[in-house]
Amino acid sequence: MSNLLNISSSPHVRDKSSTKSIMWDVFLALMPAAVFGIYNFSVKPRDINAILLIVVCIATCVLTEYIWQKAMKLPLTVSDGSAAVTGLLLALNLSSTFPIWMAIIGSVFAIIIVKQLFGGLGQNFMNPALAARCFLMISFAGKMTDFSVSDSFKGAVDGVTGATPLAALRDHGFVAGSSVPVKNLIFGNIQGTIGASAQIGRTEGFDEAVEAHDNWTTLAQQSGEFTQAKGQEVMESILKQSGDDIDVVYCENDNEAFGAIDAIKAAGYEVGGEEGQILVMSFDTTNAGLTQTLSGEITCDTECNPLHGPRVEEIIQKLEAGEDVDKQAYVDEVAFAADDTVTKVTIDGTDYDITPITQEIIDGRAY
Repeated sequence: MSNLLNISSSPHVRDKSSTKSIMWDVFLALMPAAVFGIYNFSVKPRDINAILLIVVCIATCVLTEYIWQKAMKLPLTVSDGSAAVTGLLLALNLSSTFPIWMAIIGSVFAIIIVKQLFGGLGQNFMNPALAARCFLMISFAGKMTDFSVSDSFKGAVDGVTGATPLAALRDHGFVAGSSVPVKNLIFGNIQGTIGASAQIGRTEGFDEAVEAHDNWTTLAQQSGEFTQAKGQEVMESILKQSGDDIDVVYCENDNEAFGAIDAIKAAGYEVGGEEGQILVMSFDTTNAGLTQTLSGEITCDTECNPLHGPRVEEIIQKLEAGEDVDKQAYVDEVAFAADDTVTKVTIDGTDYDITPITQEIIDGRAY
């Protein structure tokens, strides 16, 4: 029995270092990178988002841990520096222009969900800061992948490189002398129910237009089945795959457009025809569709006039009276736009007016 070995759990090597001293050493080691980041992303005196992001992340992590441990009647460990390190690491993983309120959500997630619910320091299944980064990437993909240069850098740098020039174009617009042509567009097409006459015509028109422009590209084309729910589902899928590349969403009816707009907003993007926004096109000009056109969320809505009853009645009356009627009758329909940027389009040699939408037009319509 004297030859039995005494086996104990780690650590097997001991020194004067403690969890507290190690955490604060890590915090101090990260400070040069943090200070340089603040300097690098604060070109203008009032551009304080970078330093504010770091301070808020650290403060939120520390305060969240303190409140949780107080509420759960646990020993207070905020002085060990682990929460402060988590906040600093998370902040350094975010873009300098990342919204503060999103950073607060990520900080709370890191401390409560990843760290405290698993038993606190040493019990968490992965690094809380990196887990929070993954959470924010899933929840706010658009903002988490926005690494375009902020306005504070204009004139301060000679050039910028990036994965796609469209991000810079969408954020800052077309600049004279830029290598990015303003008419380069990438589309997402949410189709109607496959096989429906409206879907066939609208998809064919879209495909022909894209094919006629060498600098237009269809990135995604999928059926939204003419419903809001399916339109939202398809748009969510498109945004997850290529959210930062989409310039225009071509929806084949208003319901799909409503769903697409909901998905775009939920993903942290903006809709509209301005710089930095995803432009939404639609069909049918329902009252709700034109209302969203008036608000600027739908840039262009093309009419599909359903009021054919009076015209059919007129034809029947002429036939009963023995009069001749035209074998084909074309219904005048209008394309409405959110503003007067474009007033006319030419299709197959024919000019079509684009009417800026007003509340008076909406109020005067029968549908």
